Amino acid sequence: MNILKVNNLSFSYGEAKLIKDVSFTVERGELFGIIGPNGSGKSTLLKLLSNIIKKEGGEIFLLGKELNQYRRKELAKVLAVLPQSTEVNFDFSVKDIVEMGRHPYLRNWQGITQVDKRVIERALRLTNTIDLVDKSINSISGGERQRVLLARALVQEAELLLLDEPTSALDINYQIEIFELLVKLRKEGTTIVVVLHDLNLASQYCDRLLLLNQGKINTVGSPSEVITLDNIKDVYGCDVKIDNSSSRPYLKLVSSK
Repeated sequence: MNILKVNNLSFSYGEAKLIKDVSFTVERGELFGIIGPNGSGKSTLLKLLSNIIKKEGGEIFLLGKELNQYRRKELAKVLAVLPQSTEVNFDFSVKDIVEMGRHPYLRNWQGITQVDKRVIERALRLTNTIDLVDKSINSISGGERQRVLLARALVQEAELLLLDEPTSALDINYQIEIFELLVKLRKEGTTIVVVLHDLNLASQYCDRLLLLNQGKINTVGSPSEVITLDNIKDVYGCDVKIDNSSSRPYLKLVSSK
């Protein structure tokens, strides 16, 4: 059963057509990756799926309901978003930032309950940020902020999690840690859509991939169907070697020397 269905989606900025008749589905419990070169429309597509920007044409169905028919608080209970930017304009504590993710569940004038506290503590432990709770969000590193904002998204307990380059500010050990966490969340029932520029991370961890090029879909399928010599040459314009000795392709750059 699909949790997300996109039909003929399009979006323009001025005269530039950034998303062109994009159609795909994401199945419940899937870790679905969106890849493509810079400027291909990956982040724009994720913003459309997040309802941050409004589509020009087409349809987006979340749990069988048109995305624009959701009320804001209702949507926040089924859809959580981790943006690419980790900048926070206000000098809140890490604790305050993560607690904000529980807002959809709070009634007017109601404080944080014991249930909320348990959900928040679990998210802090999962993201390895519990030791940061008393620090200012702007006093910690970009990588730490990325993990704190992921914790805030997790406490929404949403069925669909949208992530835009979640490991871009992280060291390699934290990149692996975050993706192992995403795999754990997927096994527990969370559906995840993630934008990535690292093709090997995408191949290693994603169930299926969507390869985007100039706002159009080049290929959708398993990592072995999408990460091929022809597709990489066609979309990225470079020659590579692909190791297919395991079940997941591993890409290596070809030296020009």
